Amino acid sequence: LNVREGDMLTLFDGDGPSARVLAQLRGPQPRRRLLSSGPDLTLQFQAPPGPPNPGLGQGFVLHFKEVPRNDTCPELPPPEWGWRTASHGDLIRGTVLTYQCEPGYELLGSDILTCQWDLSWSAAPPACQKIMTCADPGEITNGHRTTSDAGFPVGSHVQYRCLPG
Repeated sequence: LNVREGDMLTLFDGDGPSARVLAQLRGPQPRRRLLSSGPDLTLQFQAPPGPPNPGLGQGFVLHFKEVPRNDTCPELPPPEWGWRTASHGDLIRGTVLTYQCEPGYELLGSDILTCQWDLSWSAAPPACQKIMTCADPGEITNGHRTTSDAGFPVGSHVQYRCLPG
């Protein structure tokens, strides 16, 4: 983009000069890329009166092209020994991923991730880890228990017996 000394070009991110200003350029500018948030872009040209620039003609020359945009967060695979569900088919801003694990596995990390405005995920993807121990099932009143293993590893047995009477 070549803006002559004294010229000014204002680019608005939307339809009309009330939209957010993307850039205001004066004088010669290095080549730069500007990205709008939508399909509408408003350009406002201002040039001081004067003779045309030799070889350039009068007015402005502007070259532009549409470039493909990435409006999605990166794809995240389901965890091994688990699955994920998405609130939308495409991983657009605001999409919520919900993670769950197969029986016998527990989720390590956040079970809910959200695609944020900057197209990043709100947390790292979780993993499913094999459950190695069970919670203590507790004692009983008027009885006692015996366990096959200390710490209640998966596969251990707990036997309860009531006191006589």
